[in-house]
Amino acid sequence: MAKKTPFYDLYAGCSQIVEFAGFDMPMAFEGIIPEALAARRGCTAFDVSHMGRVIVSGGDAVLLLNRIMTADVAALEPMQAKYSLMLNEQGGVIDDLIIYYLEPGRYLIVWNASNRSKNLDWLSRNAEGLSVEALDISDSTFMLAVQGPLSAEVLGRVSEGDLRSLRRYRASRCRIAGADCLVSRTGYTGEDGFELISHDLDRAAALWHGVHESGAAPAGLGARDVLRIEAGLCLYGKELDESRTPIEAGLCFAVGMSKPSFIGRGALAAMARQGTGERLVGMRMDGRIIPREGQRILHKGNDIGRVTSGTFSPTMGSSVAMGYASPPPGVGERVQADVRGRMVGGTIVAMPFYDPSVYGWKRIRR
Repeated sequence: MAKKTPFYDLYAGCSQIVEFAGFDMPMAFEGIIPEALAARRGCTAFDVSHMGRVIVSGGDAVLLLNRIMTADVAALEPMQAKYSLMLNEQGGVIDDLIIYYLEPGRYLIVWNASNRSKNLDWLSRNAEGLSVEALDISDSTFMLAVQGPLSAEVLGRVSEGDLRSLRRYRASRCRIAGADCLVSRTGYTGEDGFELISHDLDRAAALWHGVHESGAAPAGLGARDVLRIEAGLCLYGKELDESRTPIEAGLCFAVGMSKPSFIGRGALAAMARQGTGERLVGMRMDGRIIPREGQRILHKGNDIGRVTSGTFSPTMGSSVAMGYASPPPGVGERVQADVRGRMVGGTIVAMPFYDPSVYGWKRIRR
């Protein structure tokens, strides 16, 4: 039987429910396209309580985390968050995640729902002999993502703290709608936004209603997927798995090669020297036909790769897709996707697919 988050009873009767990563989750409320546009233009709230959340503490916490993470955990400042990866010895991605430095000897990891058990096992195996405790708080907390250019304004109406001044990838503790929350300026939509984590399960309903009454539209998994594709963000199980490396996926920014060692470092160094292999590319298609996972990518008549994710982008008004290609065509080059035997034209573009001066978190700098 699928698990339910603390918010489930609040939306079960007004959304399309699907099973995802072992949870009953909302696919859509009003509709995928209007929810995606609401996130780009205003503010939306997503139940992301299905994500895994683990507190790692102890005298050897930094030692362990620097061993299994690509990020330099020792360089984090208090209440700083950082996107990172866990790799196997071959450099393949076990998972992508966000790690938070809460206080000396105490860290929070938020990772993918589908990998919760696998990741805990990996962490435990690498912690043998170390003074480290890992506490899974996934089921004793809730998590809400509030995303969009108006998210700070919306949360400000129900928050007792000043969230406008919170820097990106920084966290603070704040009461929101009466719930004590760890609030970080992070998200998975490409937009400005916040993620709220709280142990106050009895305040989940008050927070849910408070955020929506303040102006956030409820949104589901469908819009979340559209938004992350528009932003060119990888999804584990699509663009990422244990056979894919950060080099192939374009995630070298999340790898601290200046660290003397971490699991998978040697394999990445060897791949970087060779300079070969597939690379993740973005394709803006000519119309509304959507390339789907596994369909062929062709360049000048040659089969060069496979699609990993595709969607219709309401922001762009056309279909977009990501996929791995070898050799990867350059930006501006024409390609085709084999959509059930029909060759659909497209152009290789830089990601995100949208203009970051018009959409996305970078526009807040204007």
